Amino acid sequence: MRISKFRLQHYGPFIDSDWIELSNTMNIFVGENNSGKSAVLRSFGDNLPNLPHRNSQEWRAEYLPMPVHSVVVDYAGSDLESVLRRYATNGVGWFFATPTMDRPEMVEDFARSELEKQNSSVAMKRHTGDFEQIEKIGPVFSVNAFTFTFSQGNWIVQNHGGHFSRDGLPSLMTRVWQDNVFVFQALRTSPGRMNYGSPGKLDQNASNLAVQLNGLQGDRPEIFTKLVGHLVSIFPTVGNLSVSSADGMLEIRVWSTREQQRREFSFSLDDSGTGLAQAIAILFVAMTYDNAVLVIDEISSYLHPAAAKALLRILQSNYPQHQYIISTHSPEILNAGRDAKIFWIRKSGFESNITEVDLTDLRTLRDVTGQLGVSMTDVFAAEHIIWVDGETEEACFPMLLAQSSDDTRSVLFIALLHTGDFHDKKVRADKVFQIYERLTGATAPVVSKVAFNFDSDDLSPERQIDLQKRSDGRIHFLPRRNIESYLLHSSAIARVIASELEHVKAVDITQLESEVASAMLELCADRRYGAPADPPNFSDDEWLTRVDGAKLIADLFLRVTESTLEYRKTTHSVSLVRDLLQHEPDLLSGLTEYVVELVSVAKS
Repeated sequence: MRISKFRLQHYGPFIDSDWIELSNTMNIFVGENNSGKSAVLRSFGDNLPNLPHRNSQEWRAEYLPMPVHSVVVDYAGSDLESVLRRYATNGVGWFFATPTMDRPEMVEDFARSELEKQNSSVAMKRHTGDFEQIEKIGPVFSVNAFTFTFSQGNWIVQNHGGHFSRDGLPSLMTRVWQDNVFVFQALRTSPGRMNYGSPGKLDQNASNLAVQLNGLQGDRPEIFTKLVGHLVSIFPTVGNLSVSSADGMLEIRVWSTREQQRREFSFSLDDSGTGLAQAIAILFVAMTYDNAVLVIDEISSYLHPAAAKALLRILQSNYPQHQYIISTHSPEILNAGRDAKIFWIRKSGFESNITEVDLTDLRTLRDVTGQLGVSMTDVFAAEHIIWVDGETEEACFPMLLAQSSDDTRSVLFIALLHTGDFHDKKVRADKVFQIYERLTGATAPVVSKVAFNFDSDDLSPERQIDLQKRSDGRIHFLPRRNIESYLLHSSAIARVIASELEHVKAVDITQLESEVASAMLELCADRRYGAPADPPNFSDDEWLTRVDGAKLIADLFLRVTESTLEYRKTTHSVSLVRDLLQHEPDLLSGLTEYVVELVSVAKS
């Protein structure tokens, strides 16, 4: 599920926000205190707060229009099926009352076809908690009304007789919304202890966090261990986490060391402040849900700037399948969310408005940062900058660095504009280095040192050594020909192709992986890829160093998909790195070590 766009009318400081189109990934709302950021984010909760708009012309409650929250939601049929199955015992079903479907078999055929769809969209509105149609159907009397439900392992259709026409989809989507949208506000009390219970959905205020973590610790220990690893990288003072019984209740315990020797060496989460509890709750949702919407209000109000940046980087690098909606007035969060859509909320008098910020418009950026009380260098500066070969490396290297124990918070990767300037013998490389150093200093005045990364491509070892000497050791070359030479793994390639094709047809992932592996073996014997081998050894470092992985994967996509899917380097290489980090991170250990080494050069 994704929130495609939303609109607020007669709500809080908004008379009419107009339609605001969101990104499917990261969205950041900025603005001064009391501008309306929290009002926007609270509107995404289970219930719309009763905050009718007031102004100097009308403030009397009995004359104020009801607030309206309108949304366009993109969803899959599996979202509907999930709530129909999960809440079947509560009597939840899909209600149909329309003259066009007057027989049970017509309703069943239609409902089943909807559940099989990969992509659908619905426009809805609400005044309180339940959504309804934006355009209501007129009072047309239907001969029959039906409910499509799941009962005892079967789909059934119940006939309710005559009824006025009504579409039951918004009511069903209300359940989908409540199951998949999480609003995190600054907690006033920490949810460190609670009574025993069965794990389920995390409450909106995270009051049942102890029960959820206890279930995770017992049923999915690998995920729990990974969550602890994330916490350790965010909070230097946290060494471990556990959930145990205390006075007949479940209690979350925080440890300062990795070892858990004596209970007395730990302390209750209730004694650690709200920031740690919020981070745990956010990570729990990100790590245990397939596709959720995480709404995080004023993240910088309960997390140290460095911790907030580290959390945001983990979410972007490791859990990009979710949609994030975040409010802040912190320059550190704007810097960490470089790939996000930025929205600026401004208030004048009684009314606020929302505008999207164009990050290429320097004048607008100065206005935004000025209103936040910071400079542009506060937002876009970095202590260490690494110029990389292209946009693919710019996107992938932060993900790889996040997998290491290295401090990622002060490093910025930026794609070079013309890498050929460094390779061309007619161009003085030392002059190019000076240009980039001056550019670095102008955009990020606190930078201590820079480093450069290039693909080795067709450069001879002698030419590489020459460039490294002339750059005083600042240039480093990928040990393999290009980043794609690290991504030649049939299982990952099959999963990425399947994720693209599943929107248009069903995919047998096992069969697809076999086809990818077979095609790779056949293509690798071709001289076009620079390292003919029959059969190839995909674990042979010498062969992997010479093969043109980018060209090979591009042809592989066309071969396996019968030219229906074209390989896009900046999209699919990033997806491959993300997939391997999630499923087989050890296969990228060599590339991760290279990135860590590159960072050490920039820091030295």
